[in-house]
Amino acid sequence: MSRPVAPPWASRQRWLAVGVLAAVTLGSPGLATAASPTTGSTTTLAAASPSPSPNDDAPAKVTVTKLAPRAPLDVREFFQVSGTITNRGSAPLSDLRVRLRRGAVLQTRSQLADADTDPPSTGVRIGTPVPPADRVLAPGQTTTFDLRVRVGLLELRDLGVYPLEVEVRGVVDGESSVGKVGGVLTYVPWFPGGA
Repeated sequence: MSRPVAPPWASRQRWLAVGVLAAVTLGSPGLATAASPTTGSTTTLAAASPSPSPNDDAPAKVTVTKLAPRAPLDVREFFQVSGTITNRGSAPLSDLRVRLRRGAVLQTRSQLADADTDPPSTGVRIGTPVPPADRVLAPGQTTTFDLRVRVGLLELRDLGVYPLEVEVRGVVDGESSVGKVGGVLTYVPWFPGGA
């Protein structure tokens, strides 16, 4: 059986993904190291946040500590996102749930540069929201979360890099409805078969 031949532009896109992983990992808040996009290996990410993020005013600070695999290659494998949620507000948070949201594929350098200054929309909900280890957080308290979904549920269709948001929803003490209380944006490259 012969191996499929990648289109001529695929090599440029693979190097674009390497560049994106480096830029996102080294230049974005909260990220410190990344794996090679061709290995699909597990990556542990640091919690440091040197510059402000779009959710700095949210009551919950969300930090991703693990993405595995960092560059998925097969729709049948599991994709894991783990991290922490810290209540940095002055009111308790309750009924907490965590879910993933995905944005449209980014395929050009200009799209990636724009995403760095203007975070892309993440309108596609992925899977079912799950509770973190503790569903109620007092001010200053931290809990952990661990999401696992099949890569196929991410609906990564076109080659490129996809924005992926970890969104935390819950109730702020004194409010009557569930709403977004925090989130963090990361990126997932999609180049199956090493295209």
